[in-house]
Amino acid sequence: CDALVIVVSEERGVISIAQNGQIKELESHSDLKKHLDDFWAKNYQPDSASFKQWSKHRSMKTALAAGSLAFLLWLSFAYPSETVYRSYDVPIEYSNLESSSYTLQDAAPLQARITLSGSEQAFRNFDPSKALISFDMTSVDTEDLKLDIDNKNIKLPSGLHLFEADPASLNLRKRHSFAIELPVKVPVKGTIAEGFEIESVVPSPNFVTVLVDTAAASIDSVLTEPVNLDKIQEESTQEKTLRLEEDNFRLPENSSPVISVTIRVRKTQ
Repeated sequence: CDALVIVVSEERGVISIAQNGQIKELESHSDLKKHLDDFWAKNYQPDSASFKQWSKHRSMKTALAAGSLAFLLWLSFAYPSETVYRSYDVPIEYSNLESSSYTLQDAAPLQARITLSGSEQAFRNFDPSKALISFDMTSVDTEDLKLDIDNKNIKLPSGLHLFEADPASLNLRKRHSFAIELPVKVPVKGTIAEGFEIESVVPSPNFVTVLVDTAAASIDSVLTEPVNLDKIQEESTQEKTLRLEEDNFRLPENSSPVISVTIRVRKTQ
């Protein structure tokens, strides 16, 4: 076969060659050069029959013009030169904040508006719904923080770059916190059914670990939502949420705030 077809993916910019009924994806430009050199050496050397037949019908100028046109078409599809700018609202994540034994004292922004620059092809490979600005707080050990939003904090596909961000940086302050284990207490409300009395109200777990601000007042327990005793006539279990309304203590990351509360009752004599 004296034909070799070069295929360029408009979406991915990947180069493939088609020959003898087969298509092969190339890994680099050097692979393309090698295949072209091998194809030329095999079919169009001056002493080959293919070259002699080809030279009767083709001129070198025609060959050069065809090659140049193919190269220009490849450049236009694989590397479009026009720069595109697009803006998105992207959420901000502060990872490993708990592991640093700190919490952010100031209200931390939850999103920023970013403008990206790149080619139309590069934007085709970008999913805005998966975009995330992430700051790893593990190694941050200063009290006053200035976190700059830049390309290091955003995972972008090849060909896209951060042009600007609003805000461009975040000015925050950290405060110390420490972990302690506190008992869980369950408040009650309402009136139990006539002829019954409460035997026990037992939370599970009955102790939880919380992160407490060093500047906070002394805390000796954690309360749940109250259990309503109205019309209870038999043992029952309810799920209640811990009440962490104070800003000076919170649960560690990935800890559940839900507590299982078992209410045991008995008949009065």
